[in-house]
Amino acid sequence: MREAFDEHHIDPYLRARHMEFSRLLEKVPAASYICNAEGLITYFNQRAVELWGREPKLNHEIDRFCGSFRLFSIEGSPISHDRCWMAKALQEGKEFNGHEIVIERPDGSCRTALAYANPFHDESGNIFGAVNVLVDITSRRRAEETLREADRDRSEIVSVLAHELHRSPARIGKEAHAALEKAHNELEGCIRKRTSELRNANQALNSEIGERKRIELALRESEGRLRGLSGHLQLVLEEQNAKIAREVHDELGGTLTVLKLGLSSVLDKINDPAWSRDKLISLLTLTDSAIRSVKRISTSLRPGMLDTLGLIATIKWHVNEFSELTGIAHELHLPNYIRLSVDRNTAVFRIIQEALTNIARHAQATKIVIHLWKHKGQLVVEIEDDGKGITEEEMINPKSFGIFGMFERSHCLGGRLIIRRGEIGGTVITLRLPLDDVKDGVAK
Repeated sequence: MREAFDEHHIDPYLRARHMEFSRLLEKVPAASYICNAEGLITYFNQRAVELWGREPKLNHEIDRFCGSFRLFSIEGSPISHDRCWMAKALQEGKEFNGHEIVIERPDGSCRTALAYANPFHDESGNIFGAVNVLVDITSRRRAEETLREADRDRSEIVSVLAHELHRSPARIGKEAHAALEKAHNELEGCIRKRTSELRNANQALNSEIGERKRIELALRESEGRLRGLSGHLQLVLEEQNAKIAREVHDELGGTLTVLKLGLSSVLDKINDPAWSRDKLISLLTLTDSAIRSVKRISTSLRPGMLDTLGLIATIKWHVNEFSELTGIAHELHLPNYIRLSVDRNTAVFRIIQEALTNIARHAQATKIVIHLWKHKGQLVVEIEDDGKGITEEEMINPKSFGIFGMFERSHCLGGRLIIRRGEIGGTVITLRLPLDDVKDGVAK
């Protein structure tokens, strides 16, 4: 997967949608790529490179609208990149699905594909990009050409036979008999050859049709999951904003208002030292409360110690907070120190955080056990509970966005997440994350 976008100028929500959709497209068995509103390529998968025969440059004018070397219509006329189906989708804001196009590779070979270009719209209806899925139908085209060649050969043989049969009786004799026998033998040989070719072509065509159906099904499933995920992300964002607004208004707003009034009263009675001292002590207490509120709100968004004290300290703190809040006992088996990249630190912590949230909501557990260790170049994290155990239906439920998010976080960093029932009950979640970054390491 190749992906790039401007982190400083794109809306976080749109960036999240772009990232999630590109991960979904990575699983689609067809050439896929994404352009921004200006037509610059921001993502393409490996199948697109195989179809184009080259790897385009991300966010570069030289590969605007499409990463192919050259494009042609099915009739053979050249098509400029700014008139391809992706360009039309961005320019007209409409879907262009199932249109054939011929792609010429740098080595001169050509592939025929069906283009499915669809624009992205934000909440205001503005286009901020588009996706194009290219389904390679070259094999199907070859099969159709084989059928046409068979029809032409059959017509030629029938024409020869008809000509021979209509010659005058005086000239038929041995010559006619030999010609007819030769034509008959050629016809049988041609039929056998074409029958074999048609059988192979039919198999290739059926395989192409089956592959296309699988691609269409994968696209529909990806679209449905993306739509559900987008709605969920928006809902979570709104709930988080509302929560922050309420807490800032109710706690910080009220505390600071009282603090302001108290300071004003101190100014009014500055001549009474005893009263002023008691009042200042009360105001200091309110100030401490406001500081604690700020720390709590900040920590709920992202624990600061994750960046300062590291992953191990943050896991210990969060699990202790979890046990105090839920009454669920815990047992930790962690190394003394671990060094990971920022992305891996965040991913591991968020996966553990989401796992504990699911345990508290659904597992009916009394104890959790967390192991973390290094094994053959991988970081392994195992979270086990003694609850009722997760069901197969819960794992594949399309509304299980927490589980889906855990899988996506691990997949984004080349990891693997396995969720299974424990041998004696409960649920076991195992994360395996490659430590291919030279900065990653574990010390015991």
